[in-house]
Amino acid sequence: ILAYITLLFILGNIGNGTNIKWAEMTFIDNRNYPGGPGAYNVAESTNPVAVICNSVYIVNSWLQDALLIYRFWIIWGRSYLLLVLPVLIFLASFVLSSMLMAELSRPGETIWSTISVNLAIPYWSISIALNVILTLCIAGRLFYMRLQLRRIVDQEPRTPYVSVSAMLIESASLYSINGIIFIVSYGINSPVQNLALPLLGQTQSIAPLLIIYRVAQGRAWSHETLNAA
Repeated sequence: ILAYITLLFILGNIGNGTNIKWAEMTFIDNRNYPGGPGAYNVAESTNPVAVICNSVYIVNSWLQDALLIYRFWIIWGRSYLLLVLPVLIFLASFVLSSMLMAELSRPGETIWSTISVNLAIPYWSISIALNVILTLCIAGRLFYMRLQLRRIVDQEPRTPYVSVSAMLIESASLYSINGIIFIVSYGINSPVQNLALPLLGQTQSIAPLLIIYRVAQGRAWSHETLNAA
């Protein structure tokens, strides 16, 4: 867990730092570039700052998806059969994101280029769909356990394992909600995407850290918790 947290923390800070630096280079240092910020983005798309920023956020999404699949496996009783579909979706997302990462490192390619869009939309759609599916499954499982506990004790359960905050954190709903906002705005080319994309990169790091924080506190679902329930 410590290695995972360290890697996530490092990648999150690198992604945030390079994103801020790229915004500074685009809108401040080179604000008078011929054609404006958009032309500068295209001309300098292979700049190490831009390439690192894009790559780090994609790798972060792998880590986020992997942890969510693991929590899904734990909360649903360590069923390997239920893992088949999420793992297949994850592999499809991994392949598309690897292709997108390679495409974004080519001269003149940005996430708004035609080829990149043709890869980015399927990638983000699959990745966010995976998160939404797992979010609903995890939250649904916890809600079911909450109802079962309420029937047993005949009052509102106070256990931290089935609280509303547990459902929101364990299911990584923070990332899923932001992901839906981004993919819709990106697909229709809305200006909202410019706000949602940086947030998407940060929630990729925040959501897993919130889950791990609950694990460290002993408030997260584990195999032992499930057996006791």
